[in-house]
Amino acid sequence: MTVPEETVVSGLRIRLLPVPGAHTVGACLRVSAGSSVDPPFPWGTAHLTEHLRIAAALDGGSRSHLTGHTGNAETRFTVAAVPEHGDRVVRTLVRLLDPARSGAAALEAERHAVALEMRAGAVNPLVLLGPAAAEAAVPEGRSADTARADGESLDRITLDDVARFTAEHYRPENAVLVLAAPSLDRERVLDVIASALPSPSAPVTPGNGDAERLPLVLPSDVDGLTVLTLPCAVSDLVGRSAVRALTSPSGPLATRTARAGFPLVGSTVIAAEKHEVTVLCWRDERSDRRLRDALTSAFAAEDEGVAAWHGADRREYQERAFAGVSPLGRAQLALVPPSPVPGARTMPGELRRAAGSARLWRLRAGVLHAEDLPKEHCDQQF
Repeated sequence: MTVPEETVVSGLRIRLLPVPGAHTVGACLRVSAGSSVDPPFPWGTAHLTEHLRIAAALDGGSRSHLTGHTGNAETRFTVAAVPEHGDRVVRTLVRLLDPARSGAAALEAERHAVALEMRAGAVNPLVLLGPAAAEAAVPEGRSADTARADGESLDRITLDDVARFTAEHYRPENAVLVLAAPSLDRERVLDVIASALPSPSAPVTPGNGDAERLPLVLPSDVDGLTVLTLPCAVSDLVGRSAVRALTSPSGPLATRTARAGFPLVGSTVIAAEKHEVTVLCWRDERSDRRLRDALTSAFAAEDEGVAAWHGADRREYQERAFAGVSPLGRAQLALVPPSPVPGARTMPGELRRAAGSARLWRLRAGVLHAEDLPKEHCDQQF
């Protein structure tokens, strides 16, 4: 796959990726700010700002289909269009960095939209379980901040809060723009970006971001679940590959627990600024040792782990190839480095290191309680 050309315009990092023969252009903008920097503003400010930035970017008459997603550590926007609208795509994304204030009507409309999204997510109690377990595993990781907003905090967000959040975080030097298109006139694209960028402004001193982060209390629907967490540093690409191998659908954790009579109920990966945590859960009504014995044997099955690693690498290659069929997919992939493949001698040690980070939890009365997980086979600790 083609390596994108990277350059900088007024602090904004830009990656240009030619896709010869494509019939569309795709682009994305990543802003390095998400729910973890909501404080000192009310919880939900990053999410509401994402909505208002989209409304403002489209207010100029753009007919681009612009979407956004707010995570713990970043907010990402994507857009696709036909090639003749490439300049419009670029201007629409760059307009997201314009600090122009939104109006009161837009604030109330988007506040309502965010509330609807929150209510839709609350229907499934497992949606909250992932962030809660990730934060229990890495308390300093701020992994549950996307789930902290509620109706009361959302109602307290003001236009001044959004304006201040935008001024602090929606800055060219805090963002990356990727454009993938069938043909790229480099100088023209850079001129369009330069003309669309807002005038430089002085950095805004961030407010006090410290906030009390109480553990999330989960609904009673999830009581009785057994939860396994495997944290890994975002910068540890090999370690993340080892966790992916252990937790893949064909990996030893899923297959051995299923053979013991405990099929996987759900799994997710929760990403924060410095860590990501893989969360798996099973329903173990009797809370006997069979599930824990199956988990212990799964961690010890290094041959199965190595085989699962090779299988996970093949699936990732296929998924990246499939995602890269469209320019938008390639633009998004340009923000995510491919996983490295270590030598065969390294894999068992990396699998043991990943296993050493695992923690087991039991849900009682909506609260996660740590439980013992025998790991005598782990001779390396994370």
